[in-house]
Amino acid sequence: MHILLVGRGDIIHVQRFLQLALEAGHQVTLVDQHDPKPGGAIGYAFVPYPSRPNVGPLSRFRHMNRLTLRWTRRRLKMIWKKVCPDVVHVQYVDYRAFDCAKAGLHPLVLTLMGVEISRALVDSTDKDLRMAYIETLRRANYITADVQVELDYCQRLAGEILETGLFFYGIDLAKFKPDAQAGAALRAQLGFKSETKIVLSIRRLEPTLGQENILTAFAHAVEGLDFDASLVFLRHHSFITPPRYEQSLLELAQQLGIGHRVRWFDGVANAQMPALYNMADVVVNFPDLDGLPVSLLEAAACKRPTITCALPVYREFLAASAFLAVAPGDTSALGKTLRQVLKGQLPNLQTQLEKNHRLIAERYEQKVCFEKMEKIYQQVARTEV
Repeated sequence: MHILLVGRGDIIHVQRFLQLALEAGHQVTLVDQHDPKPGGAIGYAFVPYPSRPNVGPLSRFRHMNRLTLRWTRRRLKMIWKKVCPDVVHVQYVDYRAFDCAKAGLHPLVLTLMGVEISRALVDSTDKDLRMAYIETLRRANYITADVQVELDYCQRLAGEILETGLFFYGIDLAKFKPDAQAGAALRAQLGFKSETKIVLSIRRLEPTLGQENILTAFAHAVEGLDFDASLVFLRHHSFITPPRYEQSLLELAQQLGIGHRVRWFDGVANAQMPALYNMADVVVNFPDLDGLPVSLLEAAACKRPTITCALPVYREFLAASAFLAVAPGDTSALGKTLRQVLKGQLPNLQTQLEKNHRLIAERYEQKVCFEKMEKIYQQVARTEV
């Protein structure tokens, strides 16, 4: 099958998906501004996205030159005709999805990489933005997301029945696995003492992902502890951190009296991510708004204790697992649970970690997940015959 893939080539999830497709024997033509395989590969082709770089979100469309938009869509249609793909797959629903829909590319599969549509429209009064999403959804042959509530939102927004289904990128279990030696080596490399308890907040720096609440809860958790504990934040350079957000976190840490306990690390290479999880004594996930983050799957695959808020979008996932879950926004409960983990006061924790690991192995191994997308491709391709 020949896949015309439209997505950010600089994001690891798109890169992994691309590699899985090639390994499965498919031809893939990637359309983007970043080529993740500049050396080429068998079955792979790259075409630059036919638009000015850094176009911005959908809400800026009306400020763009209409001739530029028409040119972009004509070029996309020309690429589609030349490639003659069996399926067009847009990963992340942004201006590229809108362009592909308006250009009439088909059969069209859209993959939401989180809750980007409901997030964009939650407080928006932008009618053009809303109509852009509606038209894009209606023109798609199939829409996937990693949480059912976002698919339900898409149905309501489009005002008609859409072909939808859950899809997870999954993880590489050969890569993400328990490895105490790798964790200890990275701990030493980053200057942590072997006895220091490490709390890892691995999500990108973003207000809706709850770093302020994590800082507050951590301050409660370490109060009066008779051993050393550190909180680690990561800077993800593939994403833009809102202006002054990191500075506001630094100031909050100082106000809470834990500035000396907080460490900040620049984007860790993807190859080091398993060691990063294995270095941690506990992983914390505490967003206000979210899809199903792959970081929960990765932490479970590495058998790391993980505390998460029980967002409604996580309901089915948490029901099948044994993660340590607390109410969204409840920093007191988060701090209490965090303290219990750090002090080793949860006797059934190892049993819970084993259950989570089995769940990931059974449902979220990346090749199993990709096979589901192949079935979706076959389904939409048949509709074109």
